[in-house]
Amino acid sequence: MEVKRMAIEVKEEKFGSRPSMLEPLFKQNEIFYEKNIFVITCRGEFNRSTPSRYLILKEFLSSEEMQSRFLETISNFLKDFMRDRVWGCHLDEGKEAVKLLYKGETFTFSYRDFKELLLESMDCKFERSSARGSDEATPLSRFFREYLGKSVSVTDLDFFIPSSGYFLEEKTFVLEEDGGPEVYIGLGQFISLRELRTDILNPRAKILLIYTEDARIFYLKELSGKTEFRRKTVPGWGSGVSVRLDKTLEYEEFIKMLRG
Repeated sequence: MEVKRMAIEVKEEKFGSRPSMLEPLFKQNEIFYEKNIFVITCRGEFNRSTPSRYLILKEFLSSEEMQSRFLETISNFLKDFMRDRVWGCHLDEGKEAVKLLYKGETFTFSYRDFKELLLESMDCKFERSSARGSDEATPLSRFFREYLGKSVSVTDLDFFIPSSGYFLEEKTFVLEEDGGPEVYIGLGQFISLRELRTDILNPRAKILLIYTEDARIFYLKELSGKTEFRRKTVPGWGSGVSVRLDKTLEYEEFIKMLRG
């Protein structure tokens, strides 16, 4: 089943309150990973040009952490037009200021100027939204919700493993069906992930949906532009899609896969 491009706001994942089962595993096995990675996209009704509608931002939670290694590494897994569209940033909420890392140089912007820079870089029109950022979110996530409006969608990529080129989307809620476990995803998030796979990642990269209950057995699905899904409504969540997890790995197999 093909998904047409639709202008749907991505919902926050209501079932995502459980602490990550993957992050401790990375640390125990000395697997280098990155997180706080956001893909921002100008919605299709405002800009349909693939080379200009996407940006990737890596949020550094302190200015001391800012370095270019991530920007250089992730570029190896992106299509050529995205290589200069990966930025690092640190937000100082008290001063409402942003330190931006681009091509090895740092620049400082006010929140208002940073908003204008992002919209201009994506050739995107601003459309006001009343959304407010969660207190539990990172500063950049709050900035997106409060400043960028409805013309921009934001996809938070849970983890990136540079050694293997895997982008991991950890799911904390599954539906037990006759044919095996299925992850439940908001329709907007699902469409965004498929667009990322098709539009900006090169063949070396993979997006994996992952669920584990106990960090011993891992259920996976590699996402492609043709991944099949079912429309489904779950009480307490609403309308979304379910995707069958068609691969099962035990602990050692999973670690080996991540190491590449």
